Amino acid sequence: MRAFLLRSDLPNLGSISRATAIAFDAVQTAVLNGNQTSLFVKGAPPVECAHMLPDELLRFFAARNAAQKAFEFEEQGNADEAVKYWCFVFGDFFAKDK
Repeated sequence: MRAFLLRSDLPNLGSISRATAIAFDAVQTAVLNGNQTSLFVKGAPPVECAHMLPDELLRFFAARNAAQKAFEFEEQGNADEAVKYWCFVFGDFFAKDK
């Protein structure tokens, strides 16, 4: 994530959550269509095509959809519901206070 933060134009992305959802979309596109170069994030490194087994693809698509839902709930101001979806993506430790 640090490399992404250093290379991207964050005002155009709006939030880390949006950037994460966009990153999942880029990986999905790369998986389905081959390597991708960002058309809208200046300086972003290319997203290389991932090689995934069928069960890994299913888990990835579920995580991608959950990331998008989490971002949508955050945009609506519903942080509690968003955290549930982020926990699906990153695990239960995501919601724990430190």
